[in-house]
Amino acid sequence: MTAPVVPLRPAGDSPAAAREALAAVSRHLDRCKLAARTVRAYKRQSAAYADWLAAHAADHGDAFTDLVGAEGAVTAWKRDLITARSSPATVNQALAAVTLMYQQTGLRIAVKRVRIPRPGEPDALTRQQEAALRRAAARRGPRDAAIIAVLLDTGARVEECARLDAGDFAITARTGEVRLHGADTAHLGRTNPLAPEELDAVSGRCPVIAARIAAAVLPDWDSPRRVRELSASRLPGAHELAEIADRLRRAVAPALDLPHPAPEALRLAALAELIAPQTAGKRRCASPGCARELEAAPTGRRRVYCGPTCRQRARRSRLELAGTADDPS
Repeated sequence: MTAPVVPLRPAGDSPAAAREALAAVSRHLDRCKLAARTVRAYKRQSAAYADWLAAHAADHGDAFTDLVGAEGAVTAWKRDLITARSSPATVNQALAAVTLMYQQTGLRIAVKRVRIPRPGEPDALTRQQEAALRRAAARRGPRDAAIIAVLLDTGARVEECARLDAGDFAITARTGEVRLHGADTAHLGRTNPLAPEELDAVSGRCPVIAARIAAAVLPDWDSPRRVRELSASRLPGAHELAEIADRLRRAVAPALDLPHPAPEALRLAALAELIAPQTAGKRRCASPGCARELEAAPTGRRRVYCGPTCRQRARRSRLELAGTADDPS
């Protein structure tokens, strides 16, 4: 099998050709509507390639002779950039700038770009480092142990862990869930069902949080002194007690107006006096059905009725009672 052989053209002065191409691409970039930062970066990378080519003129004298020599020189320069530990983005930017420079000379090179790896898992702790971190957190208390367990087993960021509270955890006997709140959005992160350390740490932390909340809301709520204070705070006030006593006095007043009141009426009257004693210097009208307070008289006998009407009502009540007692039927 035979094929035509294309002879290479004689190698020229590659550094001089690189300088001419650099001047051409500089003029082209000045006319392009690109960002100033992009123009500066392309000019810098093109100048770096020209300098590299001048330093390796003996190896790549055909860098501007034909397409094969151009791609070979650019590929070698790419390997040097990678060896110098340049980032993939920097290498690809340099290749784009040099490709544009070669286009100004009529050569359309095609050099494979460097693959930018997808962001994956960050550098993680070894098993020994993770175990040492968990032990150190456990020695500091259940709070730090729970924080470290959430950070290690859910992948939560520090700011997401700082926004967590007790309501964001849903823990069962074997599994658990935690709702993570990010800076711009909220997402649901599931804890590892096979991570007993995390479940134990968070489960042990929840009672501590509940105890602190109870202590903040009701300090010493289970002590006898606190229970007595709580009971006293739920009792009715003096005004409410006075109203209750007044209603009780008005209710038993008709029974007390009788000549021989029942013992229960006397007991209820004493209870009303115990609940809220009457104000000193004031009495209530003795007429049946009236409980108005009487102002103390400055001189003479104490007032018994609030007015003539109540006095007549009390007299008729006494006469009716007396007639009932004298009636043999």
